[in-house]
Amino acid sequence: MFSLRCFSLYYVFCRGKAFTGRVVYLSLSVTVLALLLFGTIATVVPSELTTHYVEIFEICDANRNFIIAMLLICWLIMAFTAVMSWRMRNIPFSFNERMEVFASFVLLIVVSTLNTVCLLAINVYPASLGWRTALVYANHVGASVAYWIIMGEATYNCIFNREKYLQYWIGTLREDGTKQQYQYVSDHNNEATLNLVEHSQPTATVSGNDDYAHSSKR
Repeated sequence: MFSLRCFSLYYVFCRGKAFTGRVVYLSLSVTVLALLLFGTIATVVPSELTTHYVEIFEICDANRNFIIAMLLICWLIMAFTAVMSWRMRNIPFSFNERMEVFASFVLLIVVSTLNTVCLLAINVYPASLGWRTALVYANHVGASVAYWIIMGEATYNCIFNREKYLQYWIGTLREDGTKQQYQYVSDHNNEATLNLVEHSQPTATVSGNDDYAHSSKR
């Protein structure tokens, strides 16, 4: 989903097109179908070629080729995300998307590297409860932190500073010079967004921006 978000930002800001309708459904379909295809293949092939339970040691073990295939898919996704991020490097984002994408991407790279090292380079990993537990926690923490880096501020302000955050958002759209890209949704939503921006009182918007910026600094 992180890669899909990067692609949507690239599609809007670099290609100047609306990330709606057919392109959204196509992107989601490709993502879901790829996961279903991989999951189906992993399920129907013999367990010796994927993962299997070793009774004598009471552990689950995975075929090395299967591990390499999974890691290869992860790194291909990371490479795709890196390309999208690089192409967006000069875009003047309004809501700090560049730093959010960069921080989340670095965190996911660290987690992917940790998985690669543990699964391929540490021979005792399958039999080590400590290593397996540490990797599980690292994956969960990494995924959660990567999500909240992007959604944390927005979630907090939508709950506790809803009106000020709305005015800050509207004011930013009016003043940053990229209002057109953010209004690429649909004809109906474009009109609604434009009316919301144009009919908001300038003094209230500026005040909202100042209040929100001041409270953010604190």
